[in-house]
Amino acid sequence: MIRLTTAMLFMVAGSQAVLGDDSHYYPQVSGAPAGVIVGRLLDFGFGMGSGGMTIRTASGKTVDLYTAKPPFSINGKQVDCPMPPKNGAKPDREVCPVWPTQVIVGESEVRVPYWRGTRYGKPTLITNAFRTVRKL
Repeated sequence: MIRLTTAMLFMVAGSQAVLGDDSHYYPQVSGAPAGVIVGRLLDFGFGMGSGGMTIRTASGKTVDLYTAKPPFSINGKQVDCPMPPKNGAKPDREVCPVWPTQVIVGESEVRVPYWRGTRYGKPTLITNAFRTVRKL
């Protein structure tokens, strides 16, 4: 299940958009992550500048992570893909021009570094990247 953030945009001088709810943005962190999760990628997506992903670990635990953006990278490449391919489908190059062909939602095992944060007053795990381990 993906939990997406709804953000309100307000126009200000100079045609710049300012987020009415900027709690979805987390700055890039430096240094070592708080932890790493390895498991099957069950779900992934972005909404209005934010999104989520779900991983199932080898022990069967399901973990939801908030996907901080921008930028988000997969296997070291920046990716902007609101609707990634699922169930063995090939990536649609118009919707996901740089989605890695070896990453299939529901079939790929991934390694996800994360840090801890608070979102809407609740503890959350946040990530801005993952690497493919193998196809399951």
